[in-house]
Amino acid sequence: MNRIVFDIETAPLPDAEDIILKLYPFDPDKVALGNRKDPQKVAEYIEQKRVDHSSELLLKAQLNPALSYVCAIGVLPMLDGELGEADVQIAKTVEDEEALLVWAMNEFKEVRDYRVWVGFNNTGFDLEFLFKRCWINGIATASNLRKGRYWDASHVVDLMQEWSFYNNRNPWSSLDLVAKTLGVQDENRPEVKGKDFYKLLESDFATAMRYLMADLRETKSIAEKILPPMLG
Repeated sequence: MNRIVFDIETAPLPDAEDIILKLYPFDPDKVALGNRKDPQKVAEYIEQKRVDHSSELLLKAQLNPALSYVCAIGVLPMLDGELGEADVQIAKTVEDEEALLVWAMNEFKEVRDYRVWVGFNNTGFDLEFLFKRCWINGIATASNLRKGRYWDASHVVDLMQEWSFYNNRNPWSSLDLVAKTLGVQDENRPEVKGKDFYKLLESDFATAMRYLMADLRETKSIAEKILPPMLG
């Protein structure tokens, strides 16, 4: 059995603001006015809430597959515990995303009996985002990763869930926190925030790749720390 670490990065769609107006329209009737009575102040307050509504959704657009696309996928094989050669697929524009998604689904379909896909919050974000972007674009998904309502645990491992012992009361931890806790933080990680990754694809490609590789290496190191050895 071979473990393969993977990670995705996302970017806002060029027309994300227009999509927000269609999918998440602002409803002034739901604005809590508090003690405001003056008609002018009420109108100004509602207008500010209208602006805030779109701004807040845009800030979180990269977490929403209706508002963003997959701009990068990195995979890193862990062959018999050794570090394999990384493969990174890039979509610099939304027009490039289809080829990236098709590539990813073809990789996932090669599960058979010897591949286990390992990520950090991959069942809570990466895989769900990838599948929804495929549905939106009319691309066939790797349904073999699913087992009824759930991801097939024999071929999908979520290190965030492993770290929390699948405790629903406190399931979330960041990759950075767990890597630091285990002493496996990547020394080559640049001072970059994930939400800015897509900007670096144009402005500083080398730094973007350093960031993605740091994510992959840290995920791989966490896997080696907390997962049992693969057999066979």
